Amino acid sequence: MKVNAIVLLAAIGQASAFRYRFYADASCNHNAPASRTYPRNDQGPFEGGVGGCYSAPTGTNWQRLEIDTTFAGTSNNVITYCNVGCQGSGSSLQKNTNCYIPFPGCAIGSFKVV
Repeated sequence: MKVNAIVLLAAIGQASAFRYRFYADASCNHNAPASRTYPRNDQGPFEGGVGGCYSAPTGTNWQRLEIDTTFAGTSNNVITYCNVGCQGSGSSLQKNTNCYIPFPGCAIGSFKVV
């Protein structure tokens, strides 16, 4: 029974390991107009978990991704992709920041924490 409880707690912790927001500007500016962020700055951020693929809406050149943790001291890293669905060119592994950048020459279409 103890093992099941530990596994359940680990799964719950993974379910919302971080919160995130996309920015259409080249910074993670909390004062950016709501229309330049996803979700909008006047709404709370989305929640994500390690291993999931999270896509931005198409039609906007998303230049930055803000995640509320740096993953410092962990084995986790962030990879941003040019296309939705974690497809296309991917950035190098990124960590130790809250403001992540796209692969050179493209906007952020999606990302994954690995």
